[in-house]
Amino acid sequence: MFLRGQTKVNERLLVSILATVLSVWFAASGCKPQIPEQGPQNSEVTTNPNPLSVLVINDEEFAERLERLWNAQSESKIRAEVLSEEDFSSDWNQISKYDLAVYPSQYLGELASRDLLLKINPRLLEDDNYGAADIMPHDREKLTVWGRDTVAVSLGHRPWVLMIREDIFEAAGLETPETWEEYSEVCQRLESPPELPEIDAENWTPTTEPTATDWLDDLLFARSGSYISHRGSFCPLFDLRKGIPLVNNAAYEKGLQELVRHQYSEILGDRLSPESGWERLLKGQCAMAIGWPAPEVADAASNAVIRVAPLPGSTSVFISTSDAWRERADEESIHIPYYGQPGRLISVTEASRRSGSSWGLVSWLSQKKNQQQICSTLSSAFPTRYSLLSQSGRWLGSELSTQSVQDLTAVVRAYQDEFVIMTPPRISGSAELLRPVENAVLDAKAGKTPAEALSGVQKAWTTQLESRREEGFIRELELSLGL
Repeated sequence: MFLRGQTKVNERLLVSILATVLSVWFAASGCKPQIPEQGPQNSEVTTNPNPLSVLVINDEEFAERLERLWNAQSESKIRAEVLSEEDFSSDWNQISKYDLAVYPSQYLGELASRDLLLKINPRLLEDDNYGAADIMPHDREKLTVWGRDTVAVSLGHRPWVLMIREDIFEAAGLETPETWEEYSEVCQRLESPPELPEIDAENWTPTTEPTATDWLDDLLFARSGSYISHRGSFCPLFDLRKGIPLVNNAAYEKGLQELVRHQYSEILGDRLSPESGWERLLKGQCAMAIGWPAPEVADAASNAVIRVAPLPGSTSVFISTSDAWRERADEESIHIPYYGQPGRLISVTEASRRSGSSWGLVSWLSQKKNQQQICSTLSSAFPTRYSLLSQSGRWLGSELSTQSVQDLTAVVRAYQDEFVIMTPPRISGSAELLRPVENAVLDAKAGKTPAEALSGVQKAWTTQLESRREEGFIRELELSLGL
């Protein structure tokens, strides 16, 4: 009797000690204890009847679909609320009113720097039901982290690509350009279009690039990425060691010079988004376009074959530490993927009192079937899993041809093998950093030399850096890069 009773006491003591250890571990890891859920069938309705609150930025259709499908399958309910981007950015702290948030990718730094996002326990990301191995590396690692912590799950980023009209290239005897120099040569050879019945000669330009003001900074970074980014450069925009901007060096000057050369502003004006290139391609108004396929905004009646290729790259790269150019090594790719706008993330908020159920929704939404049914309706989203790439047309529009889907799948797969990617700054106050870049492109188009235009960016960035040095400006940059 004594031994049996003593065993029960020891068992209770062991359970108590184990619970204490787990509590300490969770506190030390900076994460609230989260319980992985298999799907919406696991609920907390008996203990917490209040619905999970989900904030969705700028997408009523997605919010309604998410709420309807989840609530139809689960006993625990959600309530989705939609805010405009303007209202959302007016007060970042209002995210604390919600359990989860679905938001544009560029705002991760704004939220993470204010400790508004919950750090996801690594055990949850390693769970077999989550299927992390199927998620593409850039979405899994580079675009969802703040320092060494994962603070978001990607709902997809539309990568920038080069799109070409196959018939026009064949008629002109041209090959797909691999470098920006070859891209410029193709533009020169296509100043006058080949004589084809499908060509709209009155509105012809050799290529179409995003000319709308709010895309000019992305266009400069996308063009300059292959000139400045390499394996030895952790941050292509700032020298983290010296704490100085790099945006006025030779790499960006070269990118800006080429950007202005191919604007064709007299025809296109300053109004085109990345999607516009797809429409112009189908209408026979250009032979190339930078952006991504967007058949939902174009004339579906066209029979044109659109091929998709990586963004042009560079065989040489500028090394800022030595202030000199060098040829890329044979094992280095000349292509640098650009991930700026657009993209979508979902995060559990730090203020959520139901982090386990919130993670259950995140994990459920990331699963293959639910990405197909729900996330394909989310604006700016894209497949995040290898197993869904062949169905990219569901995200981009039902009229995307089999050839375009195959090409796009191959490009995105190849992008995942690149160790280095280019992104705009993803820190607090990033909008203030990007505004001078847009102005520099406009100044260069108005006649300033690239060096003169970019010197204004250098001065503005230096001023911001110095005024925010005590706030940890450089440390934020490091965290945004996963350092």
